[in-house]
Amino acid sequence: MKTNRILHKNILLLVFSAVSFSIYGQGTIKTPLNHTVYVNGNWDTDSLIAVWEADAADWINDHNSDAVRIGPATSNYNCHAYAWHVSDGGDSQDCWLNNIGTNLSQYWTNDAYISTSSPNEFNKVFYGTIADHSAISTASGDVKSKWGAWPLYEHETTDCPYDNISITFYKIPVSGDDLICTSKTYSSVNISGATYNWSGSRISTEGTNDSTTATKTSDGKGWIHTEISSPYSGTTVKSEKKELWVGVPVIDNISGPLSTPNNQWATYYAEPNNYMMAATDYNWILNPLNGNSVYDYGWSCDIAFCNPVSYQLVVQAQNTCSSPGYGPYYVAGLYVYDSKSLLISPNPTTGTTTLSIKSTSKENSFDKNAEWELEIYSQNQLLKEKKTSLRRSSTTIQTSGWKEGVYFVRVNYKDEVLQGKLVVKK
Repeated sequence: MKTNRILHKNILLLVFSAVSFSIYGQGTIKTPLNHTVYVNGNWDTDSLIAVWEADAADWINDHNSDAVRIGPATSNYNCHAYAWHVSDGGDSQDCWLNNIGTNLSQYWTNDAYISTSSPNEFNKVFYGTIADHSAISTASGDVKSKWGAWPLYEHETTDCPYDNISITFYKIPVSGDDLICTSKTYSSVNISGATYNWSGSRISTEGTNDSTTATKTSDGKGWIHTEISSPYSGTTVKSEKKELWVGVPVIDNISGPLSTPNNQWATYYAEPNNYMMAATDYNWILNPLNGNSVYDYGWSCDIAFCNPVSYQLVVQAQNTCSSPGYGPYYVAGLYVYDSKSLLISPNPTTGTTTLSIKSTSKENSFDKNAEWELEIYSQNQLLKEKKTSLRRSSTTIQTSGWKEGVYFVRVNYKDEVLQGKLVVKK
């Protein structure tokens, strides 16, 4: 009941603030593109501030909230004023901004901001007309917002007293390609008389207007954005941080087993598999090759190692910046150790066949004292043959009367599971 009392009291307070002056407000501020927004003055008193602080602390406690208080309670400004004006350097005095009519939507109606479906690219967030709340993004992924006359908080998007069922994200966009080979031109919203401070990663920028030329300084994943100082709003707003791929593809890592048994398949992947790299081809090399089978599927490859030895797996990628050449090599060291394998002969078979456990290493030879077992399954996963307590390294299988097709062989030997395929023909 205490929480309902607190929220009800603050709702009344917000309504009072909205109707105490004109329908929109007693003063004005400007959007970055010079649209007029109406604001009201404050009604702070020491006793009211004390109540607002106490009520906010009660809500935090009642809801086990992890929100962190970063600014005091005041009616000088509210959530909308903080998100769209104060946080960008605007005056916080007598700046209570109500969402009435088109007052708040001036910021995203033919102005600097556009909506975005990605919560990873936004500068501002609007919780919807029913919730009537605004916030700004932070580098940590949380948001900052002022809770009415209550204090200013940093918190998770949903960890606040406002419904989040109709959230819209907003950003100031940067236009241009995702891939820079040498240099490209990028632009943002055009504000007459504004100053632009462009910056980026893996690039240098030239130009202080709404467009700039970005030139490659190194290969890899980068970004570009600008800070825009508007002469109308008296604020400095930030564009989105547009991600780029700069130059030829760079492989940061090869994922896959660095240690693997011989006579088994292993799969490796080139990382990052980043769409901005726009890779058109990959080149996989295994040193030494030693008769191993390497199947290249582009950004991944499968290898059947046949010899226990140390290898180097090398990959490089190509995109439109490097054609017909490739980007730099990435080298991973691999160690292949000896393991048992199954030898089935004859295979295919029309009658009797012999299954043997083989090893390519004298140090890891077959243990004559070890018992092992054999199972053979049809394509329908029905058990066709089973032998247990086997001691010799070989056993014979009679397939007369079996249907023609492929059968799956499974051997349990000590701590190893060996698998193979047996083909029966008529």
